[in-house]
Amino acid sequence: MTIKEIYLNIYDLHKSNNYFCHIGCGFYHTTLLIGNKEFDYGPSLGIEVKDLDYCDLNLRDSIYLLSIDKSYTDLNNIVTFLDQ
Repeated sequence: MTIKEIYLNIYDLHKSNNYFCHIGCGFYHTTLLIGNKEFDYGPSLGIEVKDLDYCDLNLRDSIYLLSIDKSYTDLNNIVTFLDQ
């Protein structure tokens, strides 16, 4: 197993965020980036795991959270359990 860094990725959902972000609001979407996989949640799809750079939205910020020494299988089992 290799150590994977975990980031919170924040994406703009609308171009108006370029203006709204200066007053502390906007329309955003977040994902967890673990290693080179992005864990994305959608209300109708549940949790999806996709390769890095799948998203066509503008990345606003990426915030480092922590590092973890788990396989993607272990992580997927944890996420699947939490999604139930």
